Amino acid sequence: LCLVGHGDWQTQTIAGWRANQIAPWLLNDLGLCHVNTISLISCSVARDANTLDSVRLSSSIDSFASRFTAALPFEGVPVFARYFPVWVRPNGTKYQSALEEAPMPKSSKAKFYKSGGQVYRRIGTTKDGPVRYDEADI
Repeated sequence: LCLVGHGDWQTQTIAGWRANQIAPWLLNDLGLCHVNTISLISCSVARDANTLDSVRLSSSIDSFASRFTAALPFEGVPVFARYFPVWVRPNGTKYQSALEEAPMPKSSKAKFYKSGGQVYRRIGTTKDGPVRYDEADI
């Protein structure tokens, strides 16, 4: 399942909707009961609140993506989101810069998942780089 819309990391919304509004809407109004993967294709929705442009992630895991993952009533479904801006071409491919149309770097994506009622974030998706796991305090 791909959710595409304008992401605002400061208000933690996609197209003006908060995470605790979208998750129930998907489940109750659309009847979605289970998917294998959810991709949030929106600008900086993995970016934590109150972070600088040079940091974007904090140890507290306070982002739209983490709150969305927490609001899902089921566990084990990975939620992917980016902590940098993202644009989508008409053919569906993503790019990072509206001016240069540079392809998205793999390191700009984070994976969120819920296990045992706790939300976790995995970053560092490069094949040789270290992987960091964080636990959300939501």
